[in-house]
Amino acid sequence: MRNFIDSLFSPIIQFLDQCYAKLASVGTIAAKGIRLDHYFGFFSILGNEWTAVITSLITAFLFLYVLDNIQKISRVLLWFKALIKFW
Repeated sequence: MRNFIDSLFSPIIQFLDQCYAKLASVGTIAAKGIRLDHYFGFFSILGNEWTAVITSLITAFLFLYVLDNIQKISRVLLWFKALIKFW
């Protein structure tokens, strides 16, 4: 019985292992950081204050995007939990 259940979940576990490996390799690149000045350099003519405001807005939107994704993932997990409980 255990082998049967393991065979059912092995594709999911393999997929998660591959995701983990890819995220671990991306983490080394992301640790270097991104220079926003290269992409948003035209905001520098507005001055340091406006550059800080725009950077704060971009950071806030990124933070809200991450929170939204976490909320969506938690909804899927709760749906999956209810599905398993029903089954």
